[in-house]
Amino acid sequence: MQADGLRSLLGQEMLMAARERREAKALWRHLQKENAPFRIVTDTGLVSTTIDHFDPLILAQATSEWQASARIIGNALGYSSQPYQQVGDLMLQTRLVALVEQGRLLAESDPWERSCRIKALSAD
Repeated sequence: MQADGLRSLLGQEMLMAARERREAKALWRHLQKENAPFRIVTDTGLVSTTIDHFDPLILAQATSEWQASARIIGNALGYSSQPYQQVGDLMLQTRLVALVEQGRLLAESDPWERSCRIKALSAD
């Protein structure tokens, strides 16, 4: 969330009712027990998800033309930011490298370098 968005919420704090506190603690204990690599915000609230949750988003940004990995990651960040920033660039970079290592994307050089060019596998 951007600073201006946070700033607009100042002064609107409310105490949680005892029941809400208990429910929030129970949810957090449940999420901790799942020990999933990611937690994301959905329409139903905070949920656990798998390590490859953002892979389709990354793959959708890759094209048949070579482009800088930083561009793919930046585009993926943009698409994952509404209504909340769900993931950071470092984790998307890590997943992009994993997709290269799995042979699902092609890299021109070291995919850990932001200047590395990436492209989708051709469909032929």
